[in-house]
Amino acid sequence: MDSDRAATAAVVVGLLLVVAGVGSVALGLGGTEYYHDVWDVEDSPPNVSDGNTTDRPDGVYALSNLSDRGQTAVNRTLDGYWTNGSGYTITDEKQLPPEFFYETDAPSPGHGIYYVEYRGIYYEIVTGSSWQPLSPLVLVGFPTALFGVVIGLLGLVSSVFRRGSSEG
Repeated sequence: MDSDRAATAAVVVGLLLVVAGVGSVALGLGGTEYYHDVWDVEDSPPNVSDGNTTDRPDGVYALSNLSDRGQTAVNRTLDGYWTNGSGYTITDEKQLPPEFFYETDAPSPGHGIYYVEYRGIYYEIVTGSSWQPLSPLVLVGFPTALFGVVIGLLGLVSSVFRRGSSEG
């Protein structure tokens, strides 16, 4: 009876190790990060005359005219810039503002470079993307899952073997 408990424990431990390993691998997979950097614009952006709030060229926005996701991205970019000198990163594509492009080799106004008016001051928002490599969790998770499979199979084989030999 003790050998049945040991075999069952091995199967359970094996399953737990597989779940932990697969979870670690999933958390450690790389992905695309979409970044926003910001700079002050000393004067008005190119092709924008003072007071022109209706006919703006591509890539020039009033903060209030952006979508909710656009406003959130700009506000968080400005907050990051003001508090620690860094921008804002989004990792979930569903959160990307529809006004901004992120995949561009040659940024230009309206395509990777945007001017956003906030409280009467224009800020240049530069967007882009970068691929983040695999994290060390993958290196730990894969062997853990593999070890769990081995332990679980040993427990299963042991249980089947003992039952088969006790019946004979």
